[in-house]
Order: sequence, then C-alpha cells, then structure tokens
Amino acid sequence: MVEEAYEKLVELTTEKERKEREKMQLENELKDTDKNIRDLLQSIDAPAEEAFFLKYAENQKVAELLETRKNAWEKIETVAGFNQGGEVIEYLSHTDKQSILQNLELLSVSIKEKETLLAEKQKEKGAKTKEKERIAGESDLAQILTLQESLRENLKESFKEWLAGQMAIKVLSKVKAVYEQDKQPQVVKRSGEYFQTITGGAYAGMRASLEGREVSVYDHRGVSRNLAQLSRGTREQLLVSLRLGFIEEYEQQAEPLPVIIDEILVNFDPRRARQTARILQDFAQTRQVLLFTCHPATLNFFDKEQINVFTIENGEVI
Repeated sequence: MVEEAYEKLVELTTEKERKEREKMQLENELKDTDKNIRDLLQSIDAPAEEAFFLKYAENQKVAELLETRKNAWEKIETVAGFNQGGEVIEYLSHTDKQSILQNLELLSVSIKEKETLLAEKQKEKGAKTKEKERIAGESDLAQILTLQESLRENLKESFKEWLAGQMAIKVLSKVKAVYEQDKQPQVVKRSGEYFQTITGGAYAGMRASLEGREVSVYDHRGVSRNLAQLSRGTREQLLVSLRLGFIEEYEQQAEPLPVIIDEILVNFDPRRARQTARILQDFAQTRQVLLFTCHPATLNFFDKEQINVFTIENGEVI
C-alpha cells in the first residue's frame, strides 16, 4: 500500500514539473509575442493596439474604395469602349448632373422614335416579303422551265467559247515556244553558238523570250535554265558569248573596232578557258583584240605563235 502511494507521489511530482516547464515555455512565448506586437506597432507608427486597429480599418476602407473604383472603371469601359474611361471621366468632370440627365432624356426620346420607325420598317418588309412569295407562287411553271432551258443553252455556248479559248492559248503557247526555239534573232543564234563552243557542248545554245525580257540557256535535251540557276563562271561565259555576238551584229552596219578585254578567264575552269581562248584567237583574225591580265598562267591557254605578248611594268610596255 505504501509503495503504491509512493509511486503515485512520484508520478504527481513528475507531472507537476512538466506542467511548470510548459508554463515557463508559454510565458516565454507570450513575452516574445508581446515584443513582436510592440515592434509591429512601432513599425507602423501605432503607439497602441487601438491605433493599429484604426489604421487597419483605414487601410481596409482604402482597399474597398480602390476595388470600387476599379469596378466602376471596368463598367465605364464596358459601356463606352476599351480605353475610353479617361474620356468619360473627363466629360463627367466638366458636365453637371442636370445636363447629363437632360441629354439622357433626349437620347431616350430619340431611341424610342427610332424603335418605332424600325418596327414600321420591319412590318413593311414583312408585307413585301409575303407579296413576293405570293407572286412567286403564282408564277407560271412553264416560264420557269423555259428560262431554265435558256440558261442551259447559254451555259453550253459559254463552255464552247471557254474551250476554244483554252485551245487557242495552247496553240499560241506552242507557237511561242517554236519561235523562241527556232526563230531567234541572228545575234542570239550567233551568241548561242559561241556559248556552245565555250562550254564544250554542255549547253546547246540560248534563247530570249518573245517579250525580250529574259535570256535562258538549254542543253542538248532541251532542258532550260535561267541565269539564277547558273554558276558564276557559266554566267560570265554567257556574257562573253553575248558580247561577241553583239560585236558581230554591230559590225554589220559599221567598221570593226578594237575589242578590249580585261581578266575574263579568271573564273573559268581550264577546259572552258582554253575553248574561250581559241574563240578569241579566231575572232582576232578580222579585228584587233586586246586582252589584259595579271595572271601569267592565262598565256598558256593561247597559241603563242598566233598572238603578240606585251609586258607592262610601272606603266611602260617592255
């Protein structure tokens, strides 16, 4: 019995000590809380809790007013249009309530008048629609069938005309292609021959469009390429061919003039450069051709026995 009482006493003592520790901890937390409250009040310039609650109430009122202002602004822009709130506020600030009410009354009267007029127009439209339906219902079916047959005949004739037009377009396109292939001016034909020789037969010639706005080249299969599809070297070879063709055409009506050429072979591969050199040598049989170059290797493309070579140093021929 004594042992049980002793154990009970120990248990109660332990519980008391635990409770005292919890009390002390709660008191410390209460002190910290009081300090935090004082610091918070001090940070917002509120000397007491009553002042804090007053400021809180004021801030809450300000937040409510800002929300009310936001809602009012959104309603104004819903009615007046996006970004029109400023103009509405500006108008209201310079217009008294009585004037606004008077304008509103005038607008209401005008709206009612327009609604009445609209109702009359709708009624008139309904009557005319019914009259139209009545006339359409009384129309003679034979007249409708006659009109339908007439439209069918017109459609057939229109289709025949369209078909004839399409055939004419195809014929003209074919005639144009034949002309561009076989009836080119002499200068284009001759330039094409030079181009064929320079390219070693890679291209069979050139053609100009019937409108004369575009020059293209074609191979032995007839496959055509425009200037944008050619390499830089091939474009320059085409330019040389055209220049030679134009020179021959010009000389049909005038005396031959010296032909001056500067570095035209630098972008040519050796085979085409040699072909171009042979053409220039033949071209020089009946006219004077002067070719300038700073590349000694260019001389190897020519037959040295058929040309005269001059070296220029410091502006003097040596």
